[in-house]
Amino acid sequence: MSPKADDADDHGDGFLMTTPWKPYACTVTAAGVAGTASVLSTVHHVTHTGPALRILADGQVTRGLIYDECILNDSRTTVVWLSPNNWHNGSRYGCVQFTFNFADIVARRKIYWVEVRKYKNHAYRFMISDKDLSKLPVTPYDPTKEEGPLRQVGGVWYWNSEHTAEFLLDSSLILHFCKKIDFVKHHEKMCAAPGGCGQLGQDGTNAAGRVLAFLLSRDLRGLNDTFDHGGEVLGAKECSR
Repeated sequence: MSPKADDADDHGDGFLMTTPWKPYACTVTAAGVAGTASVLSTVHHVTHTGPALRILADGQVTRGLIYDECILNDSRTTVVWLSPNNWHNGSRYGCVQFTFNFADIVARRKIYWVEVRKYKNHAYRFMISDKDLSKLPVTPYDPTKEEGPLRQVGGVWYWNSEHTAEFLLDSSLILHFCKKIDFVKHHEKMCAAPGGCGQLGQDGTNAAGRVLAFLLSRDLRGLNDTFDHGGEVLGAKECSR
């Protein structure tokens, strides 16, 4: 099905509600009928080694301005980027991957549809927030009711893994909620960092060494809480894909 720029549902009262997410809808397995949705348990924030060390020093993933093409660019909105996707050819975003439970991210927050970016593999975007977003060009989204790429059924989260999912959290994310830090391969040719980086094609071994050396060389007591509840740091070989 070719995604359309827009779609609309007639709610029976003459009111048409725009639902641009419908072309990316997924179905959940029910009554013996196989669905197209995948269970959504965790999401990742992937970054280069330098920013990762800053995250560890700060004890949080600090939100930043949106620099890529996005309808929110002019709003000066600051976000933390998260995604459940894993990249078989390597990540464009770096070698250090912080993993969080999705349920922790959305707890006590609302979800808003942002847009679809029609890259080679289309990327649908949601914003997660506990603030009033009425002045932003986003649409409230109820995952328990909407037929879209993000669903919640029986308390379980699902997503359409046939496309790229991007979640924009408009709050800094403290590392207390981090479940795992591991080290992934950087894409050999593509990099999201302005001007590129020196990590193209690296498998994460160098990043793992730098991160572990950083942790051992500094008395970062604030990170104790991060791993006291079961979080872990894995070496690059343990995380090879």
